[in-house]
Amino acid sequence: MGLLLLVTILLNTKPIQGYLLEQATHYLSKKIGSTVTISTVEYSLFAEFQFSDILVKDKQENDLITIDQVDIGFKILPLFKQNLVVKSVSPTVS
Repeated sequence: MGLLLLVTILLNTKPIQGYLLEQATHYLSKKIGSTVTISTVEYSLFAEFQFSDILVKDKQENDLITIDQVDIGFKILPLFKQNLVVKSVSPTVS
């Protein structure tokens, strides 16, 4: 229980959230072969990340899609084995 509390506390710190933001942006950009920017990431106590202000550009660097927010639900325990198991993805586009 103590380790779970420590992980929850760490996921709420700015340095860890900055690291997650950097990793998510790099992974998505590499995966789709185009520029992806994400403004913020926040962690909810209910095993959910909230990524905000996402911009995806096409190969010519024109804006392709803008997403206001994406909520990603995940399982906590696999994180201890360095696995991210996604339970849900909920985008919000205006």
